[in-house]
Amino acid sequence: MKRKIWIFIMSAVIWSNGGCNPIQTIKMYSGDPVTVTVWHDFNSIQRAVFEELAAEFNETVGKEKGILVAAQGFTDAEEIKAKINAGIKPEAGREAMPDLVSVPADFVLEMEDTGILADISQYLSEAELSEYMDSYIEAGKIGRNGELRLFPLAAASEVLMINKTDWDLFAEATGAELAQLETKEGLVAAAQSYYEWTDAQTPELVEDGRAFYGQDSLAGLFMNGSMQLGKELFQVDADQAALQADRDIMRHIWDFYYIPYIKGYFKAFGNYRSDDVRSGEIVAFTGSTAGSLFFPKEIEKGTDHYPIDYAVMPAPLFEDGAHYMGQEVTGMAVMKTSPEEEYAAVTFLQWLAQDGHNIAFGCPSGYLPVKKTAYQKLKLDLAIAERELDVMPQTYETLLTAFQYAENGSFYPVPVFAGISDAARVLEFHLREKAGTDRETVRARIAGGMSLNEATADFMTEAEFESWYQSFCAALEEAVGIPQKDADQ
Repeated sequence: MKRKIWIFIMSAVIWSNGGCNPIQTIKMYSGDPVTVTVWHDFNSIQRAVFEELAAEFNETVGKEKGILVAAQGFTDAEEIKAKINAGIKPEAGREAMPDLVSVPADFVLEMEDTGILADISQYLSEAELSEYMDSYIEAGKIGRNGELRLFPLAAASEVLMINKTDWDLFAEATGAELAQLETKEGLVAAAQSYYEWTDAQTPELVEDGRAFYGQDSLAGLFMNGSMQLGKELFQVDADQAALQADRDIMRHIWDFYYIPYIKGYFKAFGNYRSDDVRSGEIVAFTGSTAGSLFFPKEIEKGTDHYPIDYAVMPAPLFEDGAHYMGQEVTGMAVMKTSPEEEYAAVTFLQWLAQDGHNIAFGCPSGYLPVKKTAYQKLKLDLAIAERELDVMPQTYETLLTAFQYAENGSFYPVPVFAGISDAARVLEFHLREKAGTDRETVRARIAGGMSLNEATADFMTEAEFESWYQSFCAALEEAVGIPQKDADQ
């Protein structure tokens, strides 16, 4: 192949406090195009769009700057992690490793000690960094000294999705309004009213009311709920976290989730709450924007099938809580190679993060864009039209809901620290399993002749909450590896 020459000028600015070294461009390079090898585990929708975008980059900016992107897809993150772990062994050889890799944030933290990750921020100016959603950049600063190790490409947040067809029947009969669902307290009241309304439809049966609501992620409920109520659940310093499971805040979350659950107002039946909507077990749920694709078009309850419409709202906040909404950032790490190769990788990432490209990459799958300027209906509509994107109606509404929320609220990224995976499992299952077990006990008691109030009475005491709270904190302390900070506050 005929050799070509590209010339770049290096300009390094070292802050007087010894901090970041933003490298605006790269030093002189002469030779064939720099090949940027990408390993990723994108879903089928994102994979197809990513491949199209990579080809477009190669034919435009890549050709101009001498950068060639070569992507390789994998089944899942675990396959990539295994190859990375094998590749960092001395005998593996450099050729086994990629230049760019999509991996979960907690694995980026694991890779930190190996020294194989580049500091992405040295290739971005402060002005360039300021173009991105602040919380997305903060989520990527996983380095032990705050280095940007994960470049944000998309993020998922939470929304409330509703079977509007069944909601409208309930609202017409009871006067309920969707505005009730803006707060967690209002949602609980609506769920109780729905249970009582459905129970009254079969007076010959005792306490057979139907559940109204489900929560997909209890880990998100605990972390986001804590932020809304004024204290971060995990206070992270470097890669270590102190647990701050405030008693009063945990009681708020207990009252919101556990009490309505054992009474039958809330439910978790299938693998995901969208499954529970499909089977008619619940009417509404809080779930990921990326899960909007799976909201059902009809109810499939035994032989009873009927179409349903949908409504999308911001995930409900605690009544007196701050406007925080959870977010989980998807991004890529740049492997440490040479300045030329690292610069080439970041150049491609920056191109992919441009509004039109980024919307095309993430939005059909329910992921939010990363730049502040992309949070506009006009830009979403333009990208959909120009690239003929196939965006499902409920996903489109989900994106607009998140765009509107971003104007008035703040996104709270999942914290990254040693032990986050173990801690997340505790958050996800500790209260869920207790609620499920105790609900079955309540159902058995009702079948034995007790009223709902009688059947739930001993589960609603201060002693019951205290017993759970102590067990919960102990499980989290073990997962995080350190005692709780200010445990009795």
